[in-house]
Amino acid sequence: MKYILLLIISGSVFALPDYKDPEILARSSLIDADHMPVASLFVDATPTITNDRRVGIPLSVIEGQEVSGIWTSFKGESRVPYYRVDNFRISNFEFYKDSFLFTVYNEYFYEDLILGSAIGNEYKFDSLKLSFPLEKIKKVTLLSNGYSVFGAIENKLIGKVYSDRLEIIEEENKNNISYLFAPSFNHLGQVVYKVRLGKTGELNEERPDQIRLKTLANKVKLIAVDKDYDVNSKWISLRNSVSINDSGHICFFAVDTEGKTHLILFKNGTYHTIAIEGEDDIAALDYFSAVLNNKGLIAFRAHDISGNASVFISDGHKSKKIFSQNSIIHTRHENFLVSYGPHIPFGGNIAMNDLGDIVINTGLASEDGKRDRGRSLVIIYSKE
Repeated sequence: MKYILLLIISGSVFALPDYKDPEILARSSLIDADHMPVASLFVDATPTITNDRRVGIPLSVIEGQEVSGIWTSFKGESRVPYYRVDNFRISNFEFYKDSFLFTVYNEYFYEDLILGSAIGNEYKFDSLKLSFPLEKIKKVTLLSNGYSVFGAIENKLIGKVYSDRLEIIEEENKNNISYLFAPSFNHLGQVVYKVRLGKTGELNEERPDQIRLKTLANKVKLIAVDKDYDVNSKWISLRNSVSINDSGHICFFAVDTEGKTHLILFKNGTYHTIAIEGEDDIAALDYFSAVLNNKGLIAFRAHDISGNASVFISDGHKSKKIFSQNSIIHTRHENFLVSYGPHIPFGGNIAMNDLGDIVINTGLASEDGKRDRGRSLVIIYSKE
């Protein structure tokens, strides 16, 4: 009973928090750096942040060398506690509480799964080489007694790893599933995912799509379907990106008959519209998963009506923009423009903890926009 009560509390909806001004947590460029090695690359990487404000991100280049590693920051101290010099790459990085998990690849295939632990700024790493033949792992999430993985053996699958045993949750080309899209796991073991129905090889858009939830009781619950599956559905299509938090609340994107994309929150059996393209300063919703925390906040990437890539936050009832392309970040020594030449400055997706703190990977320019000033991790603290 205590466990159920905790879940109810964690799913409570709070009002939108107030935020401090954006701060540069770390920056790296070819000529200089701040709290990160010079000439380090993390262009498309998604950061992660815990509730005690520990931040991490995988690096693909360190000090101009093709060396991959993990960069971390905790209470003002940053470091690279783990790196590879053997041409293996690091991806699928997640911090959760005082543990973290990431995969190691060679050029094409999965090589290793690394479990780490952190006490203060001390880190330990253990290889979790698996005996079963996973060829790739595309997503990992820590559980209390194992890990959830989205990977491939002969066909794509969604699975849970317990010690040295793989439990398959869903598998492509079985049970009338022609394609499995990337899922979202929570830390309890629930998984939400989109499937395309059909026989092997039937992948065209006209095939029926569903968004499914696999419960802890190993039952499948339909969350949304498109008109190809049910003519009475209000959605002509479902986007691929889905997300779920530890309270079982789910976000997904769906397109209506007018071609407008909606961001929908499914919570306690009820659908809530969070954002609609063309309304409330949102010109377009970006193709990245919404990020849910366990206090009812939803962060998402979108373009505002001025065409600027932006980060919005919602409490499930109202939304506000908290960070945007072409804004100025003030520091003691230099002011920076949020910019990456003609490109969208943000790389990867948003990270958010249960405090509502936001971290995003973005490009920077000089205040006048004339000089590239590298890439940075920007943090926007909520006012507790």
